[in-house]
Amino acid sequence: MTSAILLCLAALFDVKTLPLATPDVHIFLARADRDTQADVFVLKKSAVTILFSQDGKTRSLVLPENATATDVADLDNDGQTELVGVCGDEIVAIPLEEGGAPRNLFTLPTQLANSSSEPYPFVLAVERDGKTLLALPCEETFELRTPAGSLVSAYPLGENAPLRASYGTPFRAWTVDPPRLSGRDGLEGGVSRTFAFEPHLPPELSDSPLHARTFRRATPIQLREAGQLEPDAWPWFSLTRDGRGDMRVLYAMAGPDMGDTLIRIQGYSGKNVAGPERRYPGQLIVLDDGPPDFNHDGYADLLLWSAPDPGISVGRITKLATAGAWQTNLSAHLFSPEKGRYEPVAASRISCSAPIAWFLDPEEAGPLRHCALRDFDGDGRTDLACATAPNRFSVWTFSAGGFDATPAYEHVFSEAIIEMAFKADLAGTGKTSLGIRTEHMLHVLIAPVK
Repeated sequence: MTSAILLCLAALFDVKTLPLATPDVHIFLARADRDTQADVFVLKKSAVTILFSQDGKTRSLVLPENATATDVADLDNDGQTELVGVCGDEIVAIPLEEGGAPRNLFTLPTQLANSSSEPYPFVLAVERDGKTLLALPCEETFELRTPAGSLVSAYPLGENAPLRASYGTPFRAWTVDPPRLSGRDGLEGGVSRTFAFEPHLPPELSDSPLHARTFRRATPIQLREAGQLEPDAWPWFSLTRDGRGDMRVLYAMAGPDMGDTLIRIQGYSGKNVAGPERRYPGQLIVLDDGPPDFNHDGYADLLLWSAPDPGISVGRITKLATAGAWQTNLSAHLFSPEKGRYEPVAASRISCSAPIAWFLDPEEAGPLRHCALRDFDGDGRTDLACATAPNRFSVWTFSAGGFDATPAYEHVFSEAIIEMAFKADLAGTGKTSLGIRTEHMLHVLIAPVK
């Protein structure tokens, strides 16, 4: 039994680690070689380090001292990508394979020259008619050029842009008290104005058209007050995982201690009206990942958290303070298409612990930190990953029988977790890989292709 558990833990992720020389680095994903799997780039002031996700090998490239905007692109469509950067007025390409020499593509003054004291990721390469072009904002025009520097198209910028100027607040004024520049009895303030011009770009370079919103978020105060308002004022998310259609899940906090969640379904019956109010124990977890789909039926499900009341006895409080952590209960409620509502009985539960300080300062996932609702094993069902201690990270996978009592993966890092650097399906197999950043290291949890 023990060996089977160890095999399961080992199979979920292959872990690779990269040292981070400084905290101010950029981490992004791009394809560095000819395989179909995305790789991990760590961009810092003097170099970029690449972690090849397929074999776990690394490679470092030295960047020119004046490099600013940086991208990764296949310039000649041969399947091999290069690092493309703006270095002053020079547009430079650096091969990613061993022994490749940097070369100047062409010279062009752009707004990206001297735009930063350090390199940063920026979209320079775009596709048009099956060819790779470089999109560069110049002083008066936005230009598309070939990798050899030939001008393909130019679009006016600034005051020459054919579209209207879009203004924000006409102006902003503020006072400085106490004064910083004048004497103690002086009057000091400032006024600023912000505006922008919209260039007339082709459709492939313009922002994607806005679709109907798939959620409405609320501040903690608004969430507490929503239950006293009309349903139209409640926060909501789409009932379908793809966000299509007008079916919505309205939610609000309830109870004297705000420990329960009120749910109403809108639009499921074909009418754009909110259904009856139903109450579920626990506080709803809503993440940027979108709602979970635990049983892979296309409908959003609910994940709620709660904590047992510690009581007010001296013994209980002493035990709580000594332990430094408290129990967190998670419950998954599935949507029933036949009934048009969420099941009142949880389909599965998880019990874990979290530091007491996290209960006092809850985030989107309540007392849990660095939470992700993604598919990690490729079965189409949403799984749960989160930190349950400053340096402990756990993953629970959801199967036909629900969550297991123990995590499918757990790791204790030597440093506290700072952030989730990325969550992505690197190989396109439906399995999400993770980048977990600590103070001095980037830990890449790669989901195996097979």
